[in-house]
Amino acid sequence: MESAAFPVPGPVVTGSVLSSVKSTAASGVRWFEARLERRWVWATAIAAAAMLQLALIFTHRPWLDEYQALLIAIEPSRVGETLAQLHYEGHPPLWYLLLRALHSIAPAAWVLTIASIICAGIIQTALLAFAPFPRVERLMLALGEIFLFEYGTIARGLALGAALVLLAMSVWRTRAVWLVIALLPLCEFLFGVFSAALVVLLWRERRLSAWGVGLWLACSTAAALSVIPAADASPALGLYPFGVEVSDFMERVGTLVLPLQTFKDRLLWDGMAPLLSGVLLGPLMLVWVFKRTRHSHVQCKLFFAFFALCFAMSVFVYSLHFRYVSVLALLLIAFAWIQPRSGPDRWWRPWLAVSAFSGLVTSALALSTPFDASPDVAAVILKLDDGHPWLAYPASRIPALHALTGKRFIQPEQGCSHGFVRWNHRSPIHTWAQYRQALAEWARLYGRSFIVLEFMPRDVPASVFRPLTGRLQGYDGQVYIVGILAPHEPTVTRAYPHCASIARGISVSR
Repeated sequence: MESAAFPVPGPVVTGSVLSSVKSTAASGVRWFEARLERRWVWATAIAAAAMLQLALIFTHRPWLDEYQALLIAIEPSRVGETLAQLHYEGHPPLWYLLLRALHSIAPAAWVLTIASIICAGIIQTALLAFAPFPRVERLMLALGEIFLFEYGTIARGLALGAALVLLAMSVWRTRAVWLVIALLPLCEFLFGVFSAALVVLLWRERRLSAWGVGLWLACSTAAALSVIPAADASPALGLYPFGVEVSDFMERVGTLVLPLQTFKDRLLWDGMAPLLSGVLLGPLMLVWVFKRTRHSHVQCKLFFAFFALCFAMSVFVYSLHFRYVSVLALLLIAFAWIQPRSGPDRWWRPWLAVSAFSGLVTSALALSTPFDASPDVAAVILKLDDGHPWLAYPASRIPALHALTGKRFIQPEQGCSHGFVRWNHRSPIHTWAQYRQALAEWARLYGRSFIVLEFMPRDVPASVFRPLTGRLQGYDGQVYIVGILAPHEPTVTRAYPHCASIARGISVSR
């Protein structure tokens, strides 16, 4: 009887609380939406979003993928040499050609920044000025993690693809849309598939154009030919077991609901939704998309066909990290732009609101924490450099450091030096025992030399490796460790050829 004095909240109480929270939140949104209808408030909101975007771009430290693309674009003396390298990259040429064109008018150190300003400018202008949504929704989209950071800050071909998609949406009712759609396959493979979905929608609207389809097919063919793998090409990253890849992919789909990325319980970019919540959010995302698109059988079929393709790629070909999976959200927004629902969707605005919240949190982290540690590592390298060879393992550590120091780094397994990396070697090192054995072998082969590593060695004698720094790491999670091999042995002096003979040394440090 006494226990009745401590009632456990039941469905009625819980439902009442949730209803109260929902009502309060809805009232807040309505109040904010009403304020945005005032011209000066809307102008202030646009200016604040633009200032935040520019602050993110100007304070951003590029990471290895950004520098790899830049070096491929500007180091070769001829365009044909740049295009030849793409057979090891798997990315079509438009992004590289844009970077190369920008380098003809700007110093190398500013090329990525200018490219980001161009892409972000198109994205934010399209969302804030041309999107057919209420102002509050346009603002939430502009501040969303995907548009503000993944596409608006990080300089990648994905950013160019997203900018072209939103440009296509802005000119959807004009014939110019075909020019934009034709360029999409030249950005990334996923945008090539995206462009096919847009062509289907134009076909459904009975707006096919002979010249437009012809141009799109020509660009698609050129894009496909540009990424045919070289005979000795090797993936930069291997696949995990099937079950792990399936789980990781679904977690990344769930991160579309809560794009606040974490890794090992830390807020880090290139991670997944917090506390493994993506495992539950992924299926919920798919259920919501099905309910949202079922008014249009074409939208529904196109989305889930695109989803199935992404799933197959990620599980069987190359693991698609969140930045690529985010294209699914872009497709959903394109559907809402072109063919909006006739009825309300109670989860649309909460989804936008959570994304905007995540975008603001990500922005705060990015502005307070250096995105990549490579400038700090480069400073250590230039301070320590005394003429001894510099090695780096894995090769992915090299592009950013070469770009910032102008030094070529030896890949110890290959015995040649990289500027940008030619992905034609897969390391056989998979265990700590193999790692220790490799370090001992490199100490014997190269003698006293500096080395930059990703993983701190375990149980390695001081005569083989001595660390000179701890783990240097930025918000992107990329780890650099500077050390010295065979500190008590003489250096083995010999010439190390370039792994990619077309590369020239170029420093992009400011």
